[in-house]
Amino acid sequence: MRMRNGAPALIVALGLMVAAPALAVPAPGKATLRAFMGFTTLGLGDINSQITAQRDAFMADTLVDETLWDPMGGAPNVGGELDLQFTQTISGGIAVSVHRSSVDHQMFRVFSLDPDTGEPAETESYDERLHISAWDVVANATYWVPSAPGLHFGAQLGLVRGTFERDDVYHIDTNTQLPDLLLTHGTFKGTGAVLGAFAGYDQTITPQLSLTTRMGYRYRQIQKPLGTTYSTDFGDQGNSREWENGPLTDASGRPMSLDLGGFYFQIGISATLGGN
Repeated sequence: MRMRNGAPALIVALGLMVAAPALAVPAPGKATLRAFMGFTTLGLGDINSQITAQRDAFMADTLVDETLWDPMGGAPNVGGELDLQFTQTISGGIAVSVHRSSVDHQMFRVFSLDPDTGEPAETESYDERLHISAWDVVANATYWVPSAPGLHFGAQLGLVRGTFERDDVYHIDTNTQLPDLLLTHGTFKGTGAVLGAFAGYDQTITPQLSLTTRMGYRYRQIQKPLGTTYSTDFGDQGNSREWENGPLTDASGRPMSLDLGGFYFQIGISATLGGN
């Protein structure tokens, strides 16, 4: 229903873009400021493999009554770029982008039911929230196609800084084990290289403003991000708090990488400083 309602507006917008004059590339020495928003996919190979392994283990357990344990997906991102036109076909600049993504997991296991009420009597629950945030700074080199004004291709090189946070709440209450509540929080950070390529198109709105669209791919890998995990245990025999420093690891203790690479799409506004 939403797509049917939005289709006429999309057709009108595309018609205006086609009817608008082609973009004149800024004269050499001119600077262009761009602001954009978009969406990026995230590889997250090690993290999503761990999530999938846990979900499969829960699904195979007949005592599990409820489970919501999905892998992490992509994220919206925002950013900006300052670009300097060196020649009629070559420009270069600096760009920054930021994104955040999170997912909530839940598992509820029932060991026995109350014979009188039929309600769960012995239970185990596990709630988890995973959060990823990252920002990158890259240098862009862009080639503007002379025969197709507005069409451009570019390459990126820079650094990405990523943070992975995990909050766990584990509770068990059975007849054979004292009730226990365990809270765990871990924060892991790291820096990695960015290598990317993109294609884009700038469509004139006014002599100084244009609509910018881009799509591309970025390799962004952070090997063994380091951090600290805090654990607080609330039990009938007393409370305890522990912490551990080290790399991000899976359930078996093997270090994991933070793969933030993926495809992205951006749309935004370009403003030529000082006019064309």
